[in-house]
Amino acid sequence: GSWASVGAGEEEGVDDDWGIDQEAFERIEIIMRRSLGLSDTAPFAVHLIASPIAVAVVGVSPSRNATVCSFRGTKDAVDVLTDIKFLSKTFEPRAPLHPHTSNPHADDAKVHGGFLAAWLSIADEVCRVVDGARSRHVLMTGHSMGGAVAQLASAYLLGSLPETTSTHLVTVGAPAIGNVGFKRILESAAVPRGGLRFTGHGDVVPRVGGVLAYEHAGAEVRMEISDSSVAFFKRLNARGLVPGFSAIAPHVLYKIGGLVYAFWLFQGAAAASKAEEGEPSPRPPLALGGFGDTPAS
Repeated sequence: GSWASVGAGEEEGVDDDWGIDQEAFERIEIIMRRSLGLSDTAPFAVHLIASPIAVAVVGVSPSRNATVCSFRGTKDAVDVLTDIKFLSKTFEPRAPLHPHTSNPHADDAKVHGGFLAAWLSIADEVCRVVDGARSRHVLMTGHSMGGAVAQLASAYLLGSLPETTSTHLVTVGAPAIGNVGFKRILESAAVPRGGLRFTGHGDVVPRVGGVLAYEHAGAEVRMEISDSSVAFFKRLNARGLVPGFSAIAPHVLYKIGGLVYAFWLFQGAAAASKAEEGEPSPRPPLALGGFGDTPAS
């Protein structure tokens, strides 16, 4: 794998800000290999690209003819979205739109300035890897703020990749980040028709962009999370939870089939706080883990 620190000056600062060390990097590679059905010995390149405000992990599989770009989320997605200093900014794809585009709103595409700044801070490095891979399939994915950046990455690459390349977009708990002009660009850029949006029942993050007149693209997949699943997760991680976890559970816990998956972004901070107080640290954070829906399973 490779590391790229852009705009941070020192890689050490990226580790401190994002909690990604060599051990975490190796776990990420294992997860990406398994998600693509690759053996431990199959050719596979993993690139960690980080700035002070965004992180992407890009995996390239020659045998699958696929490139996966996974963008890191943050617990502060709502704060970023509602920060008044980040006004809407004009959005332009990397390649100029065709003059006869069928999108009548394309010239007036606006997106949230904070998320756009996050994407642009790593865009050159991500595009360098994607361009070099020349994969037939490119998947953009992310949770929360990571889903916001994944949307921007998909739209940014519109028209600049080979015609044989398809860009797929899958987000989880992601906010709407742009106006109708951006929505139309995203619908043209990513399949299926703007991507798949997984949202949890009761999660406020996917809805908060509506306050700014932002619109979602793509198809929504609603997922329920039972009270017993939340209670089970809380018991497993009792010493690492932030106060009021039940209120944010719909944003970080998702049920798929008989499993509940945790996009866990809060436990690391809780562990650090306890360590400063001289208390034992809780178990390592669940970056993305599955466990049974009920204690019995």
